[in-house]
Amino acid sequence: MDNYSPVPLFMKFANNCLSIYENWSIFNPFRNAVRKAGLRFCSEYMIAEDLQTNYIDIGPVNKALNMVSAFHGMLFV
Repeated sequence: MDNYSPVPLFMKFANNCLSIYENWSIFNPFRNAVRKAGLRFCSEYMIAEDLQTNYIDIGPVNKALNMVSAFHGMLFV
């Protein structure tokens, strides 16, 4: 009843393709490599942001999320 913008057909197709990509084990090596590269990029980005802002960052929420991410990364690396 409140569906003001229905989901386009392309979005449904893309969602189905991504669910297959996530669930099939044949994609594991590629998926793990992409995730590792993404995590490395994010951690380098957070370090660069800390250095550029003298460890103040944009605001308290951003700094808190960076600290939680860094702590989580240290525990599970």
